Amino acid sequence: MSQKSWIPRAPALSGMFPADPDYCAVGKDVERWLLDALDMVGKVSAPKGQQGKAGFFRVEGGEQDLFIKVVRSVECETQKLAASIQMQLTATSALAPRVLSMIEQNEYLLIISEMLPVRVLSSKDDCFHDLGVQLRKLHDVLKLSSDARTVSERSQERLTILGETFRAYGIRSPLRTKVIEALKAIDGKRNFWSVPDSDAQVVHGDLNPGNILIGKGAGPLRFTDFEDATVSFFPVCYDLAYVLLRVIFPATSNGQDCRGAVADFLDGYCGKDCMSKLRFDDLVWWMPWICLRNDCLLDKLEQEGVLSDQELRSERDKLSFLVEHMDKYIATLRELAED
Repeated sequence: MSQKSWIPRAPALSGMFPADPDYCAVGKDVERWLLDALDMVGKVSAPKGQQGKAGFFRVEGGEQDLFIKVVRSVECETQKLAASIQMQLTATSALAPRVLSMIEQNEYLLIISEMLPVRVLSSKDDCFHDLGVQLRKLHDVLKLSSDARTVSERSQERLTILGETFRAYGIRSPLRTKVIEALKAIDGKRNFWSVPDSDAQVVHGDLNPGNILIGKGAGPLRFTDFEDATVSFFPVCYDLAYVLLRVIFPATSNGQDCRGAVADFLDGYCGKDCMSKLRFDDLVWWMPWICLRNDCLLDKLEQEGVLSDQELRSERDKLSFLVEHMDKYIATLRELAED
């Protein structure tokens, strides 16, 4: 892949908050294949535009409506580990949809979950305090995960790969230049690609709006897609910073009370009596680091040809939006820390 400078541009805010997909009927061959694998009868639908056997499906019929994730066998190890983490969550809580079973079907793996009356978080939602409360519960359960050692090893392997990618491509864009400058200003001695295990644990790792589910009616808030949890052995501040970056700051960029929204979220997570114990310096560090990590990951995916040009542009545009406003985000956290 050629090393080319990339000029960032800010995306439309709606791109940060994906809408619920429009599901429609699938082809008869895919429907027959899926129902045969499940040994049931029913109606199968998938997000509009999805093709082939890999992807997401809804199956309505039988005793319970199902949500099916189908992946190719090359992804089996990661997806089985993600399902294990999710099943540990649902064994003791209602923090995620329940994984009911997994079926290996030739070169595919079917991950079968309950289908719940939920929708993804939108830019109009302001359930920030509840999000903090639920995230704290999530971390309390993940801290006891029996997969912690495996996740720790996989996480360090991922960091090593991203470190090699960073060194190979260097500081190749205005975006990366600004991120590196921000990290050095916060702590010029910290190693980008080595995370101490002392206060690390399994975390979600990808708390973007599409992975936060809002219950319709009086249903509880839930989390989904634990694939990144399989390579995320970090301090809990990583997830907190991710929510601030991908959810709260973008949602309040239209003039809503940004500082109040951040305080509501952190109050929900820590409780008012514990807010003073929050490590704001770590929150400030993890925000630009997440941008660096994701930028290097996009380099890796681009080199491997995993994403289309359109997908790459979309993801880099989101990073552009976050980095462009990074100074404002950091200043907001600094102000809260001084209160």
